[in-house]
Amino acid sequence: MDWNTIKDIGMFGLALYGAVLATYSYNRNKVRFEVDTSCLFMVLAGKNNRLEPTEVIQLSVTNTGQSSCYIEKFGLVDSNGKFLPLETIDDVGSPSEVQPNFRGGEIASISKTNSKVSLLSEDREVKPNSKSSAFFRGKELERIITDFRANRVYAYVECSGTVKKKALDYSKFLK
Repeated sequence: MDWNTIKDIGMFGLALYGAVLATYSYNRNKVRFEVDTSCLFMVLAGKNNRLEPTEVIQLSVTNTGQSSCYIEKFGLVDSNGKFLPLETIDDVGSPSEVQPNFRGGEIASISKTNSKVSLLSEDREVKPNSKSSAFFRGKELERIITDFRANRVYAYVECSGTVKKKALDYSKFLK
């Protein structure tokens, strides 16, 4: 073996190491997020500033990657990809979740939980391993579905060029 062969083998090994390291780094910093929807009750100010339980749809984005992601677009869309004209609920006050307390099969009261919720409308950056949410009024969705004659509604989130849509089962909202 001469010196050039040894040098070529060393350079090949170094290039292979660099390629493996670059691929690992690229996959590690790739944007990863999950989209989830749920229906819940929140106590919001209604008419005459009276607190009343309101059915809301929660659209949650969970960043499962290892780098922060910036949510470019979010909302509810119909089957044609057209955004439904829903306003987010921003007047939550102190953004904290509430949960119903059941006695038998009926809601006895609504209590505030200790968990804080970061709102997508306030800060669109979702840190690694954290969750951010947007809230929409359920009654408003019911009205828009009948007006637009939407047969399917999807939760839509776009982050760094990656689009995720999740079908919304709104039959439970339209009771």
